Amino acid sequence: MLSLDDRDALDIARVGAKAARLAEARQRHFGVLPGLIVPIEASGRGIRAGQAALRERGVAAGRAAVSAAGLDPGLLEDLARMADLGPRLVVRSSTELDGDGAWSGAFASFEDIAPDEVATAVRGCWASLFSPDALARFEQEGRAPGSAGMAVLVQPQLTPAAGGWTRVTEDSVEVVATRGSPSPLLADRYRLLALQNPVASDLRFIICSIRMSSELERSADLMVNVCKAARRLYDVEIDPKLRGLIGEMS
Repeated sequence: MLSLDDRDALDIARVGAKAARLAEARQRHFGVLPGLIVPIEASGRGIRAGQAALRERGVAAGRAAVSAAGLDPGLLEDLARMADLGPRLVVRSSTELDGDGAWSGAFASFEDIAPDEVATAVRGCWASLFSPDALARFEQEGRAPGSAGMAVLVQPQLTPAAGGWTRVTEDSVEVVATRGSPSPLLADRYRLLALQNPVASDLRFIICSIRMSSELERSADLMVNVCKAARRLYDVEIDPKLRGLIGEMS
């Protein structure tokens, strides 16, 4: 187990890009909450079990194998220290791929976790390597799930002073807020959707918004890749035939 204050927490190969960036910011005295990291090497047993089950029995078996994998006794002892961080915790995956926008949202994070639930949440992060979405991205990139190098970062969960949501229409902005966490308020929105049976234009608006939000996030990730590719091509002489094709496409 590593702390965000440890020098080794700056090593992406040990803690993943997300945890390494936060460790650097904290060690430079920015306002980063304390945190403990389950390093990448601790995930080896569970991920190997998941990959074997994936080959033999499919996706669901791969995730189940990781979730059922035993944890090293030393790691279990370390996880008992999580109570020092606070009564409610956030458990987040941190991989070597986190610096690439193509992997945004691919792996799991868990909120509102009690200290005695951290071991289960850690296995849940590892199991997210074998989700259908993650496996599709691995296949597209020609990679295996074990190549992601997943660590798990645990930090205190903050309780916001207030939170809520907004909706913009043609002539107004609707704001709904509550004291403390907005989670119950957001849950009420989905309960309203289930109980009020919106129809016609209201239903189309809701469905369109839900679908568009995920597509916009994915489009933003793809544009990050386009920008990176454009930067790599800077000062590179493009073949005239290819230049003409690009011209026709634009």
